Amino acid sequence: PRSRPIARSPPHTRRAHVPPRVPSAARAVAMDTEPGARDDSDTARLIGMRASAPARARVSTVRLIGINAFMFGYGAWISSFAMVTLPSESTRFFPGAESVALGSFLFIAGASQLSGPWAGYASDRTRHSLGRRRPMIIKGAYVVTPALVMMFVARTYNEKAYAASAYYIGFTASMLALNVMYTAATGIVPDLIPESQTGEANGVLAAMSAAGACTGFVYTMVYPNLGSLYWFYIGLVFVTVPITCYAANEPSTLKGDVEDDVEGADGESSALDSKFSWRELASMYYISPTEETQKSFFWLFVCRTFYYTGISAQVFLQYLLRDTAVKSDGSKLVAHEPAQAVAFLSVIGQLGGMLCAYPAGILSDYVGRGTMITISCAGVIF
Repeated sequence: PRSRPIARSPPHTRRAHVPPRVPSAARAVAMDTEPGARDDSDTARLIGMRASAPARARVSTVRLIGINAFMFGYGAWISSFAMVTLPSESTRFFPGAESVALGSFLFIAGASQLSGPWAGYASDRTRHSLGRRRPMIIKGAYVVTPALVMMFVARTYNEKAYAASAYYIGFTASMLALNVMYTAATGIVPDLIPESQTGEANGVLAAMSAAGACTGFVYTMVYPNLGSLYWFYIGLVFVTVPITCYAANEPSTLKGDVEDDVEGADGESSALDSKFSWRELASMYYISPTEETQKSFFWLFVCRTFYYTGISAQVFLQYLLRDTAVKSDGSKLVAHEPAQAVAFLSVIGQLGGMLCAYPAGILSDYVGRGTMITISCAGVIF
C-alpha cells in the first residue's frame, strides 16, 4: 500500500535531519508506558526521539574536564560565598544583627533554586546555533558579572543609604543567574556523554566542583581582603565559561538546520520542536511519592532536603569561632582571622571530596549508582 507523505512545515521552520521514526515499543520503553499507548506531551516526544539517537562515542577525560570547567567556578562561588563572604558581609552591613541578615541571604539563595526546573525546561526547548545548553550559560554570565560588580560597589560604599538594598539586589540576581547556569551545565552530561561513561563524567563534575571550592577557600586564606574576592569571582566567569562552551561542542538546534517533522509510530507527523506549556512547566515542580517512575526520586529529594537543612548551620561557624575560639596567647580571633579559620577547616573537608569524587564516579559505572550511594551514606553515618 502507498505510504502517507510526511507533513512538511513551511521553509522557515525547517530543522536538520533527525533519526528515522521511533517504533511504538521503543517510545513506550523510553516513556515507561505500554506499547501503543499514546502520550502527546512535549516532553514525551522529546524523550521518544532521544531513544532512537545513535550511540555516542566515548569522551576523553581532558574534554570532560573542559566540559565541567564551569563547575570549578561554581564550586568556588557557592562554597566560599556561603562560608566566608556572606557571614563577613552581613557583619559589615548589619553589625549587631548579622545572624538575622545572614539568614535572609540564605533564604534568598534557597528560593533562587526554584529557577532550576524552569531553566531546565527552557533549555530543553532552546533553538540556537550553539545548541541548547550553552546559550543559557552565556546569558547567565551576562547577568552574574554585572551583579557581582554591583555587590562590590555596594560593599565598598556600605555607609550609603542605598548600599544594603543594592547588595541584596545584586546578590539575588547573581544567585538566580548562577542557578540557571548550573542547571544548563548539568544538562550537558546526559546530552553529550554516553550512558556507559555517566559515572565518570559525574565524578569529574564533582571533583571540579570540590577543586573550585578548595581554590576559593585557599584564596581567602592567602588574600583575606574580601573586596578582592569579588574580582576573583568575576575572573572565574571569564575563564571557566568560555572553556565549557568550547569543550561542550553541541550541535545546532536552529529550526533552519533541522528537518521539521518525523513520522511517528501512528503515522502522524511528530514535531521535534516543542512549544512552551505552562501546564507542563508547573508539573516540573511536583514529584509524586506514589508513581513508579518518580517514587525513588521523591525519596532522594526528601533525603537531600534533610541533608541540606542539617549542613546549613555551618554558615554560622564563622560567628561561633569569633565568639568562642581562643588563640594560644589567650586572645580571641579578630578582623579576618575567623574567616581564615573557616576557610582552613573547609579546605580540609573539600580535599576529601576532590580526591574521591572521580574514582567513585568510575566505580559507579561498574557497581551501580545505588551501591555507591549506600556506601557513601554509611560512611557519613558512622
